[in-house]
Amino acid sequence: AACTAGALSLEDAARLVCLRGKLMLESPAGAMSAVYAPEARVRALLREKNSALDIAAVNGPAQIVLSGTEFAIEDFEKICAVESIRVKRLRVSRAFHSRLMDDLVPEFLSRAQEISFSKPQIPLVSSMSGEVFQDSYSAQYWANHIRATTNFYKSMQALEKIGSNAFIEIGPQPVLSQLGKDCLPEANL
Repeated sequence: AACTAGALSLEDAARLVCLRGKLMLESPAGAMSAVYAPEARVRALLREKNSALDIAAVNGPAQIVLSGTEFAIEDFEKICAVESIRVKRLRVSRAFHSRLMDDLVPEFLSRAQEISFSKPQIPLVSSMSGEVFQDSYSAQYWANHIRATTNFYKSMQALEKIGSNAFIEIGPQPVLSQLGKDCLPEANL
């Protein structure tokens, strides 16, 4: 998306993707689980149970993705069973957007600083803040993205607010299309 919006050249976008993927493969193993409950409820349970998990994504009004060690995910899934909250283990090998990514951020930042970033030429919504991006991207933005929660829910709302009414999912499995409909139930998607 950043490349299409003119914020990165195709070559630099590919370099960024390859660098991120390589470093993530070197990160510790971990697990992720989708929790079908509102964000406030999930955050309250995480605080109450002193969980060592991170919220990796807010995918909708009632779908949160947690990320952390296998043990912490298993423990939280048991808590959800007691609380009658549905969960679904994601088929991943790493705990993306969690503290288990922290060690790779410095190297990523150092190498990403070699890339040229520009201000997007068309409106682009940040998947972290869920707001239209106003400035040029930076190596620091992309380094923060490795660790930060992605907020698909806010992003979809922002896209609707700026007048987007057609969405295309590009990827190996259609996952986001249904989530988009959940984020914008009144929209004609």
